[in-house]
Amino acid sequence: MFPAAVYLTEAADTADKQRGKRFMKLQYLGHSCFKLSSEGYSIVVDPYENGSVPGLRDLDVTANLCVCSHGHGDHHGDSCVKTEESLVRNPFRIETVESWHDDEGGIRRGPNTIHIFHGEGMKVIHLGDIGCRPENWQLDLLKGADAVMAPAGGFYTAEPSVVYEIIKEIRPRVVIPCITGRQEAGSRCLKPVKSFCLTAAMWCVMKRIRWCWTKKPGTRLRC
Repeated sequence: MFPAAVYLTEAADTADKQRGKRFMKLQYLGHSCFKLSSEGYSIVVDPYENGSVPGLRDLDVTANLCVCSHGHGDHHGDSCVKTEESLVRNPFRIETVESWHDDEGGIRRGPNTIHIFHGEGMKVIHLGDIGCRPENWQLDLLKGADAVMAPAGGFYTAEPSVVYEIIKEIRPRVVIPCITGRQEAGSRCLKPVKSFCLTAAMWCVMKRIRWCWTKKPGTRLRC
């Protein structure tokens, strides 16, 4: 059983009081990489190393902080992110939940870290390369999310049907699928995003859960 880690910032409580006054911006940079921005502060999640993902250009991004879900090159390209000191305090509170990259307790692909970002009164989750259903107590930590960034292509991660079941239990307001065969031209083993969406579409319509399509790097979302 894994513990859950919490990284507190000085402005953690302040952010919770600002809901409705500002927006948290999410920018899709390709594969599993996103940039989160709030109150003049930015975080890059799961940057890929240059050349590690077929069909994607080298990263050209600057942020104040970089976090990674695991040590594989397509998720751990922190050296490709230009980090700079911020003139403002970090408005995010970051929780981590340790999970597995496969369904065999990490034997094949090792551990995976789920990141939970709290800011602007919202809760945004990046599942990383989740490989199996989290334990019940872990799912309890993920519930109540405003947005979830979820791998949808399978093979290297949990299959779309498993991720769909995870989403059903978390019940976020917004689902952002990533890591799919359509996005990475050379990743033939990954399923296209429509496979995941067809599995989950009817349920999401019934529960009024929104989808955000990450068709290409550079897509900007606003929660």
